[in-house]
Amino acid sequence: MKPDWSKWFFIFSAVMIVFSTPSYILADDDFEDEELEELEEELEELEDELEELNEESEEDDEEDRGKDKKDKKKKIEEKIREKQKKIEEQLKEKQQKLEEKKRKQEEKRKDKREKEEEKLKEAQEKKQENFEKTFEKRSESIDKQLENVEKHLEKINEQMEDYFDDLAGDDDAGEEDNETAELKVAETDDEDEDGQSEDTDENEALERDDDENENYNEAMEDRLNSLYGQFGAQKNKLQAAEKNVNNLERWAADRLEDDIYVSELDELRDEIASLREEIAASEERLNDLKNQMKEDAKKDAQEDIEEETGEEESEEEENAGEIDDEDLEIIKKVITETIEEIGYDSPLSQDQIVQITLLVLVEMLTMHQ
Repeated sequence: MKPDWSKWFFIFSAVMIVFSTPSYILADDDFEDEELEELEEELEELEDELEELNEESEEDDEEDRGKDKKDKKKKIEEKIREKQKKIEEQLKEKQQKLEEKKRKQEEKRKDKREKEEEKLKEAQEKKQENFEKTFEKRSESIDKQLENVEKHLEKINEQMEDYFDDLAGDDDAGEEDNETAELKVAETDDEDEDGQSEDTDENEALERDDDENENYNEAMEDRLNSLYGQFGAQKNKLQAAEKNVNNLERWAADRLEDDIYVSELDELRDEIASLREEIAASEERLNDLKNQMKEDAKKDAQEDIEEETGEEESEEEENAGEIDDEDLEIIKKVITETIEEIGYDSPLSQDQIVQITLLVLVEMLTMHQ
Protein backbone atom coordinates (compact mmCIF):
# COMPACT_ATOMS: atom_id res chain seq x y z
CA MET A 1 0.00 0.00 0.00
CA LYS A 2 1.43 3.35 -1.02
CA PRO A 3 1.34 6.30 1.46
CA ASP A 4 -0.94 9.18 0.57
CA TRP A 5 1.56 12.02 0.12
CA SER A 6 -1.16 14.55 -0.75
CA LYS A 7 -2.48 14.36 2.79
CA TRP A 8 0.85 15.07 4.32
CA PHE A 9 1.54 17.76 1.79
CA PHE A 10 -1.56 19.74 2.77
CA ILE A 11 -0.88 19.28 6.48
CA PHE A 12 2.72 20.39 6.00
CA SER A 13 1.60 23.43 3.97
CA ALA A 14 -0.85 24.51 6.65
CA VAL A 15 1.81 24.14 9.34
CA MET A 16 4.34 26.12 7.29
CA ILE A 17 1.82 28.90 6.77
CA VAL A 18 1.26 29.18 10.50
CA PHE A 19 4.96 29.04 11.36
CA SER A 20 5.92 31.46 8.57
CA THR A 21 3.54 34.08 9.94
CA PRO A 22 5.47 36.72 11.94
CA SER A 23 4.98 36.51 15.67
CA TYR A 24 3.94 40.17 15.94
CA ILE A 25 1.10 39.44 13.46
CA LEU A 26 -0.16 36.46 15.45
CA ALA A 27 0.13 38.46 18.66
CA ASP A 28 -1.77 41.42 17.27
CA ASP A 29 -5.35 41.78 18.43
CA ASP A 30 -6.58 42.69 14.96
CA PHE A 31 -5.43 39.31 13.63
CA GLU A 32 -8.04 37.51 15.71
CA ASP A 33 -10.96 38.34 13.48
CA GLU A 34 -13.92 36.07 12.81
CA GLU A 35 -13.29 35.48 9.13
CA LEU A 36 -9.84 34.10 9.66
CA GLU A 37 -11.04 31.92 12.49
CA GLU A 38 -13.76 30.50 10.27
CA LEU A 39 -11.27 29.71 7.54
CA GLU A 40 -9.03 27.95 10.01
CA GLU A 41 -11.94 25.93 11.33
CA GLU A 42 -13.01 24.96 7.79
CA LEU A 43 -9.42 24.01 6.99
CA GLU A 44 -9.30 21.77 10.04
CA GLU A 45 -12.60 20.12 9.08
CA LEU A 46 -11.39 19.49 5.55
CA GLU A 47 -8.16 18.04 6.84
CA ASP A 48 -10.12 15.77 9.15
CA GLU A 49 -12.41 14.68 6.30
CA LEU A 50 -9.41 14.08 4.04
CA GLU A 51 -7.80 12.01 6.75
CA GLU A 52 -10.93 9.87 7.07
CA LEU A 53 -11.02 9.30 3.33
CA ASN A 54 -7.42 8.27 3.34
CA GLU A 55 -8.06 5.81 6.15
CA GLU A 56 -11.01 4.33 4.26
CA SER A 57 -8.95 4.11 1.10
CA GLU A 58 -6.23 2.28 2.98
CA GLU A 59 -8.70 -0.34 4.17
CA ASP A 60 -9.89 -1.12 0.61
CA ASP A 61 -7.83 -2.64 -2.07
CA GLU A 62 -6.71 -0.45 -4.88
CA GLU A 63 -8.95 -2.35 -7.23
CA ASP A 64 -11.97 -1.87 -5.01
CA ARG A 65 -11.63 1.91 -4.79
CA GLY A 66 -14.74 3.50 -6.15
CA LYS A 67 -14.89 6.34 -8.53
CA ASP A 68 -17.09 8.33 -6.12
CA LYS A 69 -14.50 8.18 -3.41
CA LYS A 70 -11.81 9.38 -5.78
CA ASP A 71 -13.95 12.27 -6.91
CA LYS A 72 -14.87 13.16 -3.40
CA LYS A 73 -11.24 13.06 -2.35
CA LYS A 74 -10.31 15.18 -5.29
CA LYS A 75 -12.96 17.74 -4.42
CA ILE A 76 -11.83 17.80 -0.82
CA GLU A 77 -8.22 18.34 -1.89
CA GLU A 78 -9.37 21.11 -4.17
CA LYS A 79 -11.28 22.75 -1.33
CA ILE A 80 -8.24 22.45 0.90
CA ARG A 81 -6.08 24.15 -1.70
CA GLU A 82 -8.67 26.91 -2.06
CA LYS A 83 -8.90 27.32 1.70
CA GLN A 84 -5.12 27.33 1.95
CA LYS A 85 -4.94 29.89 -0.79
CA LYS A 86 -7.50 32.09 0.92
CA ILE A 87 -5.70 31.74 4.21
CA GLU A 88 -2.41 32.63 2.53
CA GLU A 89 -4.01 35.63 0.85
CA GLN A 90 -5.65 36.77 4.04
CA LEU A 91 -2.43 36.26 5.98
CA LYS A 92 -0.53 38.19 3.36
CA GLU A 93 -3.10 40.97 3.38
CA LYS A 94 -3.14 40.96 7.15
CA GLN A 95 0.64 41.08 7.22
CA GLN A 96 0.61 44.03 4.84
CA LYS A 97 -1.97 45.80 6.97
CA LEU A 98 0.01 45.09 10.09
CA GLU A 99 3.21 46.27 8.47
CA GLU A 100 1.39 49.39 7.29
CA LYS A 101 0.01 49.88 10.74
CA LYS A 102 3.42 49.32 12.24
CA ARG A 103 4.92 51.78 9.79
CA LYS A 104 2.29 54.36 10.66
CA GLN A 105 2.80 53.75 14.37
CA GLU A 106 6.52 54.09 13.89
CA GLU A 107 6.00 57.31 11.96
CA LYS A 108 3.64 58.49 14.65
CA ARG A 109 6.16 57.65 17.36
CA LYS A 110 8.86 59.32 15.30
CA ASP A 111 6.74 62.44 14.88
CA LYS A 112 5.95 62.43 18.57
CA ARG A 113 9.62 61.95 19.43
CA GLU A 114 10.61 64.73 17.03
CA LYS A 115 7.99 67.02 18.51
CA GLU A 116 9.19 66.21 22.02
CA GLU A 117 12.77 66.80 20.96
CA GLU A 118 11.73 70.05 19.32
CA LYS A 119 9.90 71.11 22.47
CA LEU A 120 12.89 70.14 24.57
CA LYS A 121 15.19 72.03 22.24
CA GLU A 122 12.93 75.08 22.36
CA ALA A 123 12.78 74.84 26.15
CA GLN A 124 16.57 74.58 26.34
CA GLU A 125 16.98 77.49 23.95
CA LYS A 126 14.48 79.51 25.99
CA LYS A 127 16.30 78.57 29.17
CA GLN A 128 19.63 79.54 27.61
CA GLU A 129 18.15 82.78 26.37
CA ASN A 130 16.77 83.59 29.81
CA PHE A 131 20.12 82.69 31.35
CA GLU A 132 21.98 84.98 28.97
CA LYS A 133 19.56 87.83 29.58
CA THR A 134 19.73 87.40 33.35
CA PHE A 135 23.51 87.07 33.34
CA GLU A 136 23.88 90.13 31.15
CA LYS A 137 21.46 92.11 33.28
CA ARG A 138 23.22 91.24 36.53
CA SER A 139 26.69 91.82 35.10
CA GLU A 140 25.57 95.21 33.71
CA SER A 141 24.20 96.09 37.14
CA ILE A 142 27.59 95.30 38.72
CA ASP A 143 29.34 97.27 35.99
CA LYS A 144 27.13 100.27 36.76
CA GLN A 145 28.05 99.93 40.43
CA LEU A 146 31.72 100.10 39.51
CA GLU A 147 31.15 103.05 37.17
CA ASN A 148 29.40 104.85 40.01
CA VAL A 149 32.36 104.18 42.30
CA GLU A 150 34.77 105.38 39.63
CA LYS A 151 32.86 108.67 39.17
CA HIS A 152 32.75 109.26 42.91
CA LEU A 153 36.48 108.57 43.19
CA GLU A 154 37.17 111.21 40.53
CA LYS A 155 35.21 113.78 42.54
CA ILE A 156 36.84 112.76 45.82
CA ASN A 157 40.31 112.94 44.27
CA GLU A 158 39.49 116.42 42.98
CA GLN A 159 38.45 117.43 46.52
CA MET A 160 41.67 115.94 47.85
CA GLU A 161 43.79 117.89 45.35
CA ASP A 162 41.95 121.09 46.30
CA TYR A 163 42.64 120.26 49.92
CA PHE A 164 46.37 119.84 49.25
CA ASP A 165 46.40 123.09 47.23
CA ASP A 166 44.70 124.95 50.09
CA LEU A 167 47.23 123.60 52.55
CA ALA A 168 50.12 124.65 50.30
CA GLY A 169 48.63 128.14 49.90
CA ASP A 170 48.11 128.48 53.65
CA ASP A 171 51.73 127.58 54.32
CA ASP A 172 52.87 130.39 52.01
CA ALA A 173 50.42 132.83 53.57
CA GLY A 174 51.59 131.82 57.06
CA GLU A 175 55.20 132.63 56.23
CA GLU A 176 54.17 136.08 54.92
CA ASP A 177 52.11 136.72 58.08
CA ASN A 178 55.06 135.80 60.28
CA GLU A 179 57.32 138.21 58.39
CA THR A 180 54.72 140.98 58.67
CA ALA A 181 54.31 140.35 62.40
CA GLU A 182 58.07 140.55 62.96
CA LEU A 183 58.22 143.89 61.10
CA LYS A 184 55.34 145.25 63.18
CA VAL A 185 57.06 144.25 66.41
CA ALA A 186 60.26 145.95 65.31
CA GLU A 187 58.38 149.11 64.35
CA THR A 188 56.58 149.13 67.69
CA ASP A 189 59.83 148.83 69.62
CA ASP A 190 61.36 151.72 67.66
CA GLU A 191 58.22 153.76 67.96
CA ASP A 192 57.91 153.69 71.74
CA GLU A 193 61.25 154.11 73.33
CA ASP A 194 59.79 155.31 76.64
CA GLY A 195 57.65 152.17 77.08
CA GLN A 196 54.35 154.11 76.90
CA SER A 197 52.98 152.75 73.52
CA GLU A 198 49.55 151.20 73.57
CA ASP A 199 49.38 147.65 72.23
CA THR A 200 45.80 146.81 73.22
CA ASP A 201 44.58 146.82 69.60
CA GLU A 202 47.45 144.62 68.60
CA ASN A 203 46.64 142.09 71.33
CA GLU A 204 43.01 142.01 70.27
CA ALA A 205 44.08 141.45 66.66
CA LEU A 206 46.33 138.61 67.74
CA GLU A 207 43.49 137.04 69.70
CA ARG A 208 41.24 137.30 66.68
CA ASP A 209 43.92 135.68 64.55
CA ASP A 210 44.23 132.84 67.05
CA ASP A 211 40.47 132.27 66.98
CA GLU A 212 40.41 132.34 63.21
CA ASN A 213 43.31 129.92 63.03
CA GLU A 214 41.59 127.57 65.45
CA ASN A 215 38.36 127.65 63.42
CA TYR A 216 40.30 127.18 60.22
CA ASN A 217 42.21 124.21 61.61
CA GLU A 218 38.96 122.62 62.72
CA ALA A 219 37.47 123.16 59.27
CA MET A 220 40.51 121.63 57.61
CA GLU A 221 40.38 118.66 59.95
CA ASP A 222 36.69 118.19 59.12
CA ARG A 223 37.56 118.22 55.42
CA LEU A 224 40.25 115.61 55.99
CA ASN A 225 37.87 113.38 57.95
CA SER A 226 35.26 113.83 55.23
CA LEU A 227 37.73 112.59 52.63
CA TYR A 228 38.45 109.50 54.75
CA GLY A 229 34.71 108.89 55.13
CA GLN A 230 34.05 109.20 51.41
CA PHE A 231 36.84 106.77 50.57
CA GLY A 232 35.45 104.36 53.17
CA ALA A 233 32.00 104.55 51.57
CA GLN A 234 33.44 103.69 48.17
CA LYS A 235 35.32 100.72 49.67
CA ASN A 236 32.01 99.45 51.06
CA LYS A 237 30.47 99.78 47.58
CA LEU A 238 33.33 97.76 46.10
CA GLN A 239 32.82 95.09 48.73
CA ALA A 240 29.12 94.91 47.81
CA ALA A 241 30.02 94.69 44.10
CA GLU A 242 32.45 91.85 44.79
CA LYS A 243 29.74 90.00 46.72
CA ASN A 244 27.41 90.39 43.74
CA VAL A 245 30.10 88.95 41.44
CA ASN A 246 30.50 85.91 43.72
CA ASN A 247 26.72 85.40 43.84
CA LEU A 248 26.54 85.65 40.06
CA GLU A 249 29.32 83.07 39.74
CA ARG A 250 27.50 80.63 42.02
CA TRP A 251 24.23 81.16 40.15
CA ALA A 252 25.91 80.50 36.77
CA ALA A 253 28.09 77.61 38.01
CA ASP A 254 26.47 75.06 35.66
CA ARG A 255 27.29 77.09 32.56
CA LEU A 256 30.71 78.45 33.48
CA GLU A 257 32.40 76.06 31.08
CA ASP A 258 31.69 78.76 28.51
CA ASP A 259 34.75 81.02 28.33
CA ILE A 260 32.60 84.08 27.61
CA TYR A 261 31.02 84.11 31.06
CA VAL A 262 34.27 83.28 32.83
CA SER A 263 36.13 86.11 31.10
CA GLU A 264 33.34 88.57 31.92
CA LEU A 265 33.51 87.68 35.62
CA ASP A 266 37.31 88.01 35.52
CA GLU A 267 37.00 91.48 33.96
CA LEU A 268 34.65 92.60 36.75
CA ARG A 269 37.05 91.30 39.40
CA ASP A 270 40.00 93.04 37.71
CA GLU A 271 38.10 96.33 37.70
CA ILE A 272 37.26 95.96 41.39
CA ALA A 273 40.93 95.28 42.20
CA SER A 274 42.02 98.32 40.17
CA LEU A 275 39.60 100.64 41.99
CA ARG A 276 40.76 99.28 45.34
CA GLU A 277 44.35 100.03 44.46
CA GLU A 278 43.35 103.57 43.50
CA ILE A 279 41.59 104.09 46.84
CA ALA A 280 44.55 102.62 48.72
CA ALA A 281 46.95 105.03 46.97
CA SER A 282 44.75 108.02 47.81
CA GLU A 283 44.37 106.94 51.43
CA GLU A 284 48.13 106.52 51.68
CA ARG A 285 48.58 110.16 50.61
CA LEU A 286 46.06 111.23 53.24
CA ASN A 287 47.81 109.15 55.90
CA ASP A 288 51.15 110.73 55.03
CA LEU A 289 49.55 114.17 55.22
CA LYS A 290 47.88 113.39 58.53
CA ASN A 291 51.14 112.16 60.04
CA GLN A 292 52.92 115.26 58.76
CA MET A 293 50.22 117.50 60.25
CA LYS A 294 50.62 115.75 63.60
CA GLU A 295 54.37 116.32 63.48
CA ASP A 296 53.87 119.98 62.52
CA ALA A 297 51.31 120.50 65.29
CA LYS A 298 53.63 118.92 67.81
CA LYS A 299 56.49 121.09 66.59
CA ASP A 300 54.36 124.25 66.69
CA ALA A 301 53.20 123.46 70.22
CA GLN A 302 56.78 123.00 71.36
CA GLU A 303 57.78 126.29 69.71
CA ASP A 304 54.85 128.07 71.38
CA ILE A 305 55.89 126.74 74.76
CA GLU A 306 59.48 127.81 74.21
CA GLU A 307 58.34 131.21 72.96
CA GLU A 308 56.05 131.79 75.95
CA THR A 309 58.80 130.70 78.33
CA GLY A 310 61.27 133.08 76.62
CA GLU A 311 58.81 135.99 76.78
CA GLU A 312 58.16 135.47 80.48
CA GLU A 313 61.87 135.35 81.20
CA SER A 314 62.52 138.50 79.17
CA GLU A 315 59.67 140.32 80.92
CA GLU A 316 61.07 139.35 84.30
CA GLU A 317 64.51 140.55 83.25
CA GLU A 318 63.09 143.82 81.96
CA ASN A 319 61.05 144.38 85.09
CA ALA A 320 63.84 143.38 87.42
CA GLY A 321 65.43 146.87 87.66
CA GLU A 322 62.43 149.01 86.79
CA ILE A 323 59.63 150.58 88.81
CA ASP A 324 56.48 151.44 86.90
CA ASP A 325 54.38 154.58 87.50
CA GLU A 326 51.91 152.85 89.81
CA ASP A 327 54.72 151.64 92.07
CA LEU A 328 56.18 155.14 92.23
CA GLU A 329 52.85 156.60 93.25
CA ILE A 330 52.54 154.07 96.07
CA ILE A 331 56.09 154.78 97.26
CA LYS A 332 55.42 158.52 97.22
CA LYS A 333 52.22 158.00 99.18
CA VAL A 334 53.95 155.87 101.82
CA ILE A 335 56.80 158.37 102.22
CA THR A 336 54.41 161.31 102.41
CA GLU A 337 52.25 159.64 105.08
CA THR A 338 55.33 158.70 107.11
CA ILE A 339 56.78 162.24 106.95
CA GLU A 340 53.44 163.68 107.99
CA GLU A 341 53.45 161.42 111.05
CA ILE A 342 56.96 162.47 111.98
CA GLY A 343 56.58 166.15 111.10
CA TYR A 344 58.00 168.28 108.36
CA ASP A 345 60.06 170.50 110.67
CA SER A 346 61.77 167.75 112.53
CA PRO A 347 65.02 166.56 111.05
CA LEU A 348 64.97 162.86 110.07
CA SER A 349 67.08 160.64 112.25
CA GLN A 350 68.83 157.54 111.02
CA ASP A 351 66.17 155.29 112.59
CA GLN A 352 63.35 157.23 110.93
CA ILE A 353 64.98 156.90 107.53
CA VAL A 354 65.31 153.12 108.04
CA GLN A 355 61.69 152.97 109.18
CA ILE A 356 60.48 154.79 106.06
CA THR A 357 62.56 152.53 103.84
CA LEU A 358 61.20 149.37 105.48
CA LEU A 359 57.60 150.56 105.12
CA VAL A 360 58.13 151.25 101.44
CA LEU A 361 59.64 147.80 100.87
CA VAL A 362 56.81 146.05 102.76
CA GLU A 363 54.21 147.94 100.72
CA MET A 364 55.91 147.03 97.44
CA LEU A 365 56.11 143.34 98.42
CA THR A 366 52.46 143.28 99.41
CA MET A 367 51.47 144.93 96.14
CA HIS A 368 53.39 142.42 93.98
CA GLN A 369 51.95 139.48 95.85
